[in-house]
Amino acid sequence: MAVDDEDAISGMKRLANPKHGDPAVVAGESGGVGLAALLKAASDPTLRGKIGLGSNARVVLINTEGATVPVLYEQIVGATPAEVTAKHIKPVKNRTTDGASSWGLL
Repeated sequence: MAVDDEDAISGMKRLANPKHGDPAVVAGESGGVGLAALLKAASDPTLRGKIGLGSNARVVLINTEGATVPVLYEQIVGATPAEVTAKHIKPVKNRTTDGASSWGLL
């Protein structure tokens, strides 16, 4: 199976703009290619069967590259690395042992 540059770029964009509450991930082309390969394999029933990618399969993807050239990353993804990272930083309310509240980031 081959994964071309456009697939890798699509993977970058999808990681930067996740769905269903998943965290956003800053990934360069080499980082996005893993997701691109998974999506390509998942869309081919024969390949899916050969690699055991069934409904109970668990997949681990390793992002091997971040935004090595931030300006290019922003041109490709449409957001800076900091903007992508900020998508999944949420304020959380913490309770201290004395019942007081404090705020932090998750």
